[in-house]
Amino acid sequence: MQATSAVTSLPAAISAWIARYDPSNLIYQQLPRLEVTDGDHSILLRANTNDYPGNCFAICTVKLAEHAQSKGWFKAFLTYCCTVSPWPTIIIEDVENERLRQFCERLNFSVVSIKYPTSYIVNQDTVLELGVQPLR
Repeated sequence: MQATSAVTSLPAAISAWIARYDPSNLIYQQLPRLEVTDGDHSILLRANTNDYPGNCFAICTVKLAEHAQSKGWFKAFLTYCCTVSPWPTIIIEDVENERLRQFCERLNFSVVSIKYPTSYIVNQDTVLELGVQPLR
């Protein structure tokens, strides 16, 4: 099951997706994944990932149009995720982009597991200390 939408506001779609989560239910919850495109940006989010127990905010795919790359959008997106996630852990899955991998390592993100060495647990305090305005 998945929620897919083409929207003008990624934050609005993410907020609606998070609203489906019931924080009073402490047992693992299976939520549909969220796939959103707003023209220059395309994201895929899930509430779980491989080799991590329980729910988390999993950033599975982020695609940016070439002209939108290296302009700070991902930092703003990640800051937004850190401020709205109902789960204590945010994970970026399968980082293939070398610059993004270096960013994750520079900010002391930890590897999810030996089995998934290119998936990172976000150091949220460090992200928030960057002082980047969240995505709007």
